[in-house]
Amino acid sequence: MTALYHATLAGVGIAQMPKLVLPGAIESGQLTLVLPEWELRQEVIHAVYLARRELLPSVRVLLDFMAEGYAELEL
Repeated sequence: MTALYHATLAGVGIAQMPKLVLPGAIESGQLTLVLPEWELRQEVIHAVYLARRELLPSVRVLLDFMAEGYAELEL
């Protein structure tokens, strides 16, 4: 997703990306919304990890970060 984001910023073409990976790029004018009336389908995000052992603190932080960021999206 990072390569697609940077390629789009460089003017290579258009891309379909979730708002989560566009930190202010549209508001700052770096990227332009081409089809404002069209939206991505709302999807479920799955996090898969081993549950046989205690959850690592780093994994817990990542899951909390993702849940918070997803909840803040304007869907």
